[in-house]
Amino acid sequence: MKNFKILFLFIVFHCVAYSQQKEDTLFLAKDKKRQQQVFVLPHSTEKDYDVVFPKLITEETEGEYIDNFHFVVQDTTIQIHSVSRHGLVDMWVPLYIYNGEYYVTRPLPNKNLIGMLFTDTTLITQKIDGFGVEILLSSIKSKNSIDFMTLSTEKEVNTLSIYIIDKENEIAIWKKKTKDTVVYQLFVSASHADQFPLVIQQCDELFFQFDDMDYNKILEINNLK
Repeated sequence: MKNFKILFLFIVFHCVAYSQQKEDTLFLAKDKKRQQQVFVLPHSTEKDYDVVFPKLITEETEGEYIDNFHFVVQDTTIQIHSVSRHGLVDMWVPLYIYNGEYYVTRPLPNKNLIGMLFTDTTLITQKIDGFGVEILLSSIKSKNSIDFMTLSTEKEVNTLSIYIIDKENEIAIWKKKTKDTVVYQLFVSASHADQFPLVIQQCDELFFQFDDMDYNKILEINNLK
């Protein structure tokens, strides 16, 4: 009888713990019929965040990196040299906002940007299906931003301006200007990514969208424009 009581209490404890864990899960969106859900991973660990980090060039990926590098510089006369980052960290992860809260998320094939990685001479855009390489041509640190000139795979010279809006948490707005477009995106340094909740998206591309941000307004509020 004593063993039965212990077993009964063990089962009850685990049922309550499982139920509590389910209740602790914060769902940003959910549709049971369509089996679509977006939720914050409860009790996430440092290891859970590994999947959101850009990966350093390894022996397995070095060949692809070299091929992409040579593709950009071929038929050009540019001189490859180290370009200062003016104190910027090398690894950055996209940061998103929803209902006023910051989140990082595991990358999806339809939103496949993993992150950005600086080397001394290049800027690497890492995606699930590979990565792109831009050559760093020059950099300058101004009052409000750090500005880079880069050479893209389209053989075009682009401008990348990085505005630090939160020094303590290493959050920055990236503004990339090409010949035809201006694109803004929010990033956090990889070393600070685990300070923000990790979102798991088990859904189609159109089922859930993070909130849009008024980047110009954010820059104005922070006196960076």
